[in-house]
Amino acid sequence: MKRPSSPISLIAPLMPSAPIVVDAGAADGADSIRYAEAWPRAIVHAFEPFPANLDALRRRALAEPAAGDRIVVHPVALGAERAEAATFYPSVQGAGKPWPWSGSLMAPGEHRAAYPWVSFGEPITVPVVRLDDEIGAADFLHIDVQGAEIALLQGARRVLEGVRAIWIEVAISPLYEGQPARVEVAAFLEAAGFVIRAQYTDDVDGDELWIRR
Repeated sequence: MKRPSSPISLIAPLMPSAPIVVDAGAADGADSIRYAEAWPRAIVHAFEPFPANLDALRRRALAEPAAGDRIVVHPVALGAERAEAATFYPSVQGAGKPWPWSGSLMAPGEHRAAYPWVSFGEPITVPVVRLDDEIGAADFLHIDVQGAEIALLQGARRVLEGVRAIWIEVAISPLYEGQPARVEVAAFLEAAGFVIRAQYTDDVDGDELWIRR
C-alpha cells in the first residue's frame, strides 16, 4: 500500500475542531505546518532538538504566520526520563549537506546499510524531556523519532490517556542501536489501549496509524 504523505485525511473524522497536536521529531516543520493549516484552531506542539532543524522550523513558521502562529516550538527531544545533555547523532547526506529526517538519540546501526546515501555527523548533546512534563493533553501524536519510539511513549503515559490517534514511524528490524522493532512498539500501543487502523510499511520501515480502542 502506498504510503501517504500525511495522515490528515485518515484522522480528520476522529479529531475535534480545535485539536492539540504533537509533532515529535518535527525536523524542518513541514508536518507541523500541514496540521496547523488543516485545523485553523489547532495548537501544534513541535518537538525538535537539532539546532539546524530548529532554525528551518522557525523560518517556516515565520513565513506562514496564519499557521505558524499556532505552532509552539519545543527545542528538546522526548524520552522516558529527563536528561540535560543526551547524545544526539545528526544526519547528513553527500558533502555534509543537511538531512533533517534521520538524526537520532541512538547511534546508527543498520541504517547505513538500508539508506547508504545518509551519513551521520559528529554527535552533539541535546536536552531530553518527558512529554507528560511539557503539555497537559493531546488529541493526536505524530511520532518520527528514529528509534526512540518506546522511550517517548513511556514518558507520555498520562498524555496518552486522552490521545485519539497516533501516526508513528516504525522499523521492521532495528536501524539504530537499541531501537525497538515494530512488533515491540505494537505491543506497547496495544497494551495502552490502541488498535492499528492502517499500515504503510515495506521490508525496512514505514508508518502506521493507531487509534484509541
